Amino acid sequence: MYYSPSEHKTYRAEVPGEYTGYFSADMKSLIHVLTHVCDVTNSKLLELLRTCGIGISTGSLTNILLEEKELFLNEKIDLLKAGLANSYCGADSTGSKEKGKNLYTQIICNEYFTVFSSMPGKSRLDILAALQ
Repeated sequence: MYYSPSEHKTYRAEVPGEYTGYFSADMKSLIHVLTHVCDVTNSKLLELLRTCGIGISTGSLTNILLEEKELFLNEKIDLLKAGLANSYCGADSTGSKEKGKNLYTQIICNEYFTVFSSMPGKSRLDILAALQ
């Protein structure tokens, strides 16, 4: 949308089909790559985007990161199934914190894959749940 002060007129254009909400698919992809591949924290990502002149709120960033959540969960399940079908796997656990809460991260891996699952404990039942 553009307002011309000299003509006292507002011009509106159609929003491209690739846009859902306020941001393009390319912008959403960049946000996912910077977060999941480059390990950029949300606060630093917001700082970068705002420095580039992109007006985005913390809530909008969170919504973009969570809207594809099911896709990532399904991919994790597929990776785990394919990895477990291999000759062997190793398992380990380590303490972690999420939103101030103490959890344990179960790590299942071999030379071809690694899957992380956050669990409330590191008991045998928690490891079995991570394997499922």
